[in-house]
Amino acid sequence: MNRTTLIIFCLLFISLVGHSQDQQKPSRSFLGIGLGLDYGGIGMKLEFLPIKALGLFGGFGYNLVQPTYNAGASLKLAPGKRGTPVISCMYGYNAALKIKYANATSDGYTYYGVTAGVGFELLNKTLKNKLSCQLLVPFRSSKFRKDYDRFRSQGIHFANRIPDVNFSIGYNFGPRTRK
Repeated sequence: MNRTTLIIFCLLFISLVGHSQDQQKPSRSFLGIGLGLDYGGIGMKLEFLPIKALGLFGGFGYNLVQPTYNAGASLKLAPGKRGTPVISCMYGYNAALKIKYANATSDGYTYYGVTAGVGFELLNKTLKNKLSCQLLVPFRSSKFRKDYDRFRSQGIHFANRIPDVNFSIGYNFGPRTRK
């Protein structure tokens, strides 16, 4: 499946999910676990909604090189519905190079910058927990590009190609309420 087909499929899915409604009041804060830049790699994300269409978040995790972080905001395009398209922007970890060779002064390098994203959130039936999925586009620093090119010119082979678009998925828990 090529990138264009994937994006079209995601947009269609988002539009279908966005039409579902529920009368219960959704949570205003979430603690999530997941994979992706907004979760700091493999980690957790804390989100607070000061208004129902705006989420402010911080993510903390591990990117297989070192502990990392991200902080940003997400705009919910259909707030109050079970499924909503989301646009996000964040600053923090958005690239890493893991290097293992004899003369290395470090096992790897982590780079920070701005990342933009688009995706969807699907609240469960009680509107307390949600599944979050996003496609993220990192704007990587010139230092990352220079280091990547320098290591490759030294004959270092990277096992994985550096993707232009990243994927994020996580499950987020709202606060428990006592009855």
